[in-house]
Amino acid sequence: MFTKIKMGNLIALSLLLYALLAFNSCEKQDRSNDRFVCNVNGKTWKPANSDLKYGRDVSAHLIDEGKTFYLDAYQEVTRQTVSLSIMLDREVSPGIYTLEAGKQTAEFMDAGKGLKFKTQIGSTGTLEILKLDKATNTVQGRFSFIAKEQSTAATADITNGNFKLQYTNY
Repeated sequence: MFTKIKMGNLIALSLLLYALLAFNSCEKQDRSNDRFVCNVNGKTWKPANSDLKYGRDVSAHLIDEGKTFYLDAYQEVTRQTVSLSIMLDREVSPGIYTLEAGKQTAEFMDAGKGLKFKTQIGSTGTLEILKLDKATNTVQGRFSFIAKEQSTAATADITNGNFKLQYTNY
């Protein structure tokens, strides 16, 4: 009888352990760190959007026969957006691009506070495309920029930006 109790406890314990492992492996993983992350004014910023009517949390596009690269990341709770774009007279390729005003720019928008920060002459940044694989439509890079808000003259300091994304061709 003592052996049956031990065996029963062992089976129950095994089933409980199996259930806990199965439950933990089904938890939703935070993959935004793998795909896109940056610091906004010294604080870690990751995109997050659960409302599909507003699109995805992160999207990247290669447009105009590969001459324009656009990246957009959105955080639903704060209603903040980080955007980068470069428009060239040749195909976008791995390299370092200066972000300032005009055709190569970056923005940080805080819709919750009604503020829009943009790179300008004198407040610039860089976008480095490390890998651009046209066979798999993947892009990897890093970025940083300082942007100014025109009406308040406040600045947003975006640093340590990294992304590894699938992009869409248009």
